[in-house]
Amino acid sequence: MIFAAYFIDALPYDANFTLYVLLAASGTVLGLEGGWLDVAIGVVLWAVHDNRLLTSLAFGGMSLIYLVSALPVASRLTAVVMGDGPINHVANFMLKNAGISQFALGQSPFTVNYQWMMVFALPFMLLYNHKRGPHVKWFFYVFYPAHIVVLYLIGMVMSNYMLF
Repeated sequence: MIFAAYFIDALPYDANFTLYVLLAASGTVLGLEGGWLDVAIGVVLWAVHDNRLLTSLAFGGMSLIYLVSALPVASRLTAVVMGDGPINHVANFMLKNAGISQFALGQSPFTVNYQWMMVFALPFMLLYNHKRGPHVKWFFYVFYPAHIVVLYLIGMVMSNYMLF
């Protein structure tokens, strides 16, 4: 780690150079939208898919990681992340690639940091019985676009209502 910090400090520095070098050197996993935590969730759930208790613990633990980023103490990390030095850019890089925005640290867990709510999908995951369900393929081809249109119309009505 000391070598990495020395190497980063010795680089010709501009605002994003260090991030681009680290992203290029790290491969494609760290360039994902959800970050490496989303990859970790997939790998961990695959590894424990036969044991419901381990699935619950693993999924709950991953949700807890996202919830911790919403706690007020996490907002103190913004001073570390928002600086302009190389170490600040490395901290920002690590958070960004974990799928956690530096602007979301310590923000509301209900309006900004809501990724932890994935824990509410756990009961539905545990209900899966490894059997094929009813053949309603065409229902979803109709339902999905229809519900998007309904949500759009609700949004239009609400935006018009809010203007007056």
